[in-house]
Amino acid sequence: MQVDRSALLHGPIAGTLLGLAWPILVVLALQTFVGVAETWFVSFLGTSAVAGVTLVFPVFMLMTMMSNGGIGGGVSSAVARAIGAGRMGDADALAAHAVVVAAVFGAVFSIGVWVGGRALFEWMGGRGEALGNVWRWKEAMGPLREAAQAAPRDDQVWMHLALAAGNRVRHSASTTPVGPPVGNVARIAPAAVPGHRVIQTVSERVPVGGSPGDVTLTASGDALVTRAHAAALDVLKLNPLRVSHTIRVSPVPTRIVTNGRHPWAYVTSQFGEAVCVVDLERRQQIGLIHVPGHSMGAVMAPDGSRLYVTTNQDRLVAVSPLQRIALSSGPIPLGIPQVTVHPSGRWVFASNWRAGTVVEVDGRTLETTRRFEVGGIAQDVIVSADGQYLYVANESGWLDVIHLPSGRRAARVNFGTAAFGLALSADQAYVFVGLLDAGRVIVLQRQGLIERASIRTGGRPRLIAVHPKGDLVLVANEHGWVDLLR
Repeated sequence: MQVDRSALLHGPIAGTLLGLAWPILVVLALQTFVGVAETWFVSFLGTSAVAGVTLVFPVFMLMTMMSNGGIGGGVSSAVARAIGAGRMGDADALAAHAVVVAAVFGAVFSIGVWVGGRALFEWMGGRGEALGNVWRWKEAMGPLREAAQAAPRDDQVWMHLALAAGNRVRHSASTTPVGPPVGNVARIAPAAVPGHRVIQTVSERVPVGGSPGDVTLTASGDALVTRAHAAALDVLKLNPLRVSHTIRVSPVPTRIVTNGRHPWAYVTSQFGEAVCVVDLERRQQIGLIHVPGHSMGAVMAPDGSRLYVTTNQDRLVAVSPLQRIALSSGPIPLGIPQVTVHPSGRWVFASNWRAGTVVEVDGRTLETTRRFEVGGIAQDVIVSADGQYLYVANESGWLDVIHLPSGRRAARVNFGTAAFGLALSADQAYVFVGLLDAGRVIVLQRQGLIERASIRTGGRPRLIAVHPKGDLVLVANEHGWVDLLR
């Protein structure tokens, strides 16, 4: 200590300052590098992941400045003065009190963010998946960081890091991929995503004959259900759940698509080379849009300008809903009724059934741009609202999650029984998977793909529709009914 004091008092100023400063400069450089590396990594996970990190950054910086710059600086100053005056007992007491202060502030931040964090991040502009990403890093990395930080440290360094590290463990949010590496997802039961209620029971059931297959919701709040063996479309009221009226359509109606700009529905017909146009106000079929082959699947572009239709001639057809004509078509392997569109409208994704693939097709040229190998028998497909992830149900017994920016599979959940229908909750927090042969709907928390509920419906659940408000889910059942889940 005497040598150090002598150097400080009598040594060269520049050399002494550099000797004191270089360890701090190295630490700051490493911290900057880590921050850049983390941002670079998160950028591969998509815009919603970066948005989640951005939401947390101000809170994280507040904790960092209070720990290292505010309380930490005050503690460092007090301890330095005590040591300089030779009062080692006071220095030890200050160190002990610093630990207590850090623990108290850590608890205040932890409780504050846990209780009011969601409201804070919503006030800051967080919505949807970006808001959900705020909580993911904590759950994924918290135990690892806690274990690392339990190692012995120099007392003064521990004082400086206790508040920041403790709060980073609890509330510094980055993001992780939607799921773990490919393999079975562990069936554990952590707490549900804060602020989200899990749909977990069959609330109501209405009999619908003729093998119900598809179900969707209209802008007016009604539900539409196809009846494949009755050449009909049933209109359901939701409160209470009941059949309001029936609309006759072409044989074997398969998929229903609505256009929020007009009171029309478009219904594919597996044994008719056309798409039925239904006027929901007049409650009748008013026309046909002819396509090459029997129409099977259909999906509307987000702007309503195009209707994409798959046919049994293994074609994807672009249709003008207003002109009611087929504009163009392109080849796809083994076209089936399962097709979806990217939220941007740029790409269409079509399952290829026993080919074990899903193709990505340019929505303007109808040329295949990518092919995703999933194996098995690919069925229903959906894309997350931020356009980052493609979910593929597989009749061979699993769910695949594909990270679209990289084109790589992010996760696979094995069910051991046929997965068929898919839907995402309105808040994007949950995935609903219909297990065709098991007579169940599985509710997976997207954050980690954790099973949150297994709802027994019986029969053979087909396709699934989620209410925009997120408070109910409709499931068409091939055995003759429609379930309302809450």
